[in-house]
Amino acid sequence: MKGKHAILLVACATACAAEAPRVQEEIDRLDRAASHGVAAVRRALSDPSLEFSELGSGVETIEIAARALRSLSEDDRISGSARVSATLAEARAYDDLALTFESTDTRQELAVHRDVIEEIFREKAIPARMAARDAYVRARALACRTGYAEPATMLEILDGVSRYVSEDAVREPCG
Repeated sequence: MKGKHAILLVACATACAAEAPRVQEEIDRLDRAASHGVAAVRRALSDPSLEFSELGSGVETIEIAARALRSLSEDDRISGSARVSATLAEARAYDDLALTFESTDTRQELAVHRDVIEEIFREKAIPARMAARDAYVRARALACRTGYAEPATMLEILDGVSRYVSEDAVREPCG
């Protein structure tokens, strides 16, 4: 299934190079898929039985969508704005996953094990935080390099860079 999705993505990127609306539709579809993955992870982490039935599939959905978004962001045949949009959607997916793990409220009935469970969730957030940081930095560099600097988009990118890199890193948007 993963291979078929990758082939379809490559075919779409090739066929849609001159068709910006279709590329944006694919970016939007992948963004929605990642959001559904985050929602699945949230449901799993709020499961009182602690079976976490959707945890693995939710993370996998996010990772598949993020990899496809990264492929689009690296495709020189599509516009700079679409590449920035794909990179920002990738960053947002990983950012949302990290925040979901970090903000999970350990249930009262687990108070005895609260510290251990919260540490496990913090550790689960580390790879997502690193991927979000990388994507926000790439989005900023791409936006600056391509001259695509829509204010709302740059604000979101710079917010991510300031959270994951440092506040000093955003004094100059393209500095």
